[in-house]
Amino acid sequence: MERKLKNPERIESFIDFLFYSQKYGTFTEAEKTDPNDHSHDTWRRELINLQNHQNLLWERVKTFVQPQKGYLIADDTIIDKPFGKKIECVGFHHSGKHKRVVRGICLVTLLWSDGKRSFPIDFRIYHNDDGISKNEHLRDMLRVAKQRGFSPRFTMFDSWYSSNETLKLLKKWKWFYMVGIKSNRVLEYSVGRIQKIKTSLSRFLVSKKGLLCSLRGLGLHRFFSQTSSKPRMCYCCTNHTKMSRPDWKELKRISFSIENYHRSLKQHCLVERCQSRRRDIQSAYIALCLCAFVKMEVSRHSKSMSLYEYHRIFFRDIIKRFRRKIPENPLYGQTHVFCGVR
Repeated sequence: MERKLKNPERIESFIDFLFYSQKYGTFTEAEKTDPNDHSHDTWRRELINLQNHQNLLWERVKTFVQPQKGYLIADDTIIDKPFGKKIECVGFHHSGKHKRVVRGICLVTLLWSDGKRSFPIDFRIYHNDDGISKNEHLRDMLRVAKQRGFSPRFTMFDSWYSSNETLKLLKKWKWFYMVGIKSNRVLEYSVGRIQKIKTSLSRFLVSKKGLLCSLRGLGLHRFFSQTSSKPRMCYCCTNHTKMSRPDWKELKRISFSIENYHRSLKQHCLVERCQSRRRDIQSAYIALCLCAFVKMEVSRHSKSMSLYEYHRIFFRDIIKRFRRKIPENPLYGQTHVFCGVR
């Protein structure tokens, strides 16, 4: 049974704390910056009392998304916990940032975007010992999204998630998708009326207009390719067989918004700062960080600026007001000499 929050205003206050803090997102710092002087343990108990963390996020974000429009984008990121040996949900995962296996929490997110705004609508914590794969987490989030009325223009994710089972689910719902795909995936094509040949994608020469061919078990797809920085060939495919290369590049641009979301979540919403050992507290903290991101995204979009510009301007005004009042500031005292002014 879900427990109701005794003090929902405290949860809102903690989201504001994550929104305004620059570096420290711990319960101790929340205590020190709280105008009502709530203790460290008070904030910890509030997060323990939180239930259904995914629904908490959805209730906050649902007024800002348009389920019948936009795009759904899925990806995961590693929340670094290099010293978190005893944190329950910490495991060893490959990090794209560090280019090696690191200790941390694997956060899988489903993001909604209209090309200008991006909002997380669901998330899962992946752990090696749970017996649930990342693909299963993604399919679960997609089913929940469909139950909530989502019918996106396109669903996008990288090659890690483009399993046959996931793509068959999207095909069953008649959703368009544009996904990364590995070079060893098997394609099928016919020679003459009878003979059907199966071979890997890497053996095909993909033109700029794309390659129209059947993906084994999934029917006709259009394939695109580009050279990555490694260098090696990267492939994408879509079940929208009439897609042009400019349209594909536009979808690639939109799908990159989840990378900006991951970076902002770590830099501005302090998602890596919680050091509690309990999994339920870590999950609640992550949910509140995502709520802080939603608040930040709404604020910056209303001012038509990037998240980084909005964050700089916000703290620039605070620093300006602080500098005007330095002679009277109790931190320095009335007789402190600052920049040659007594």
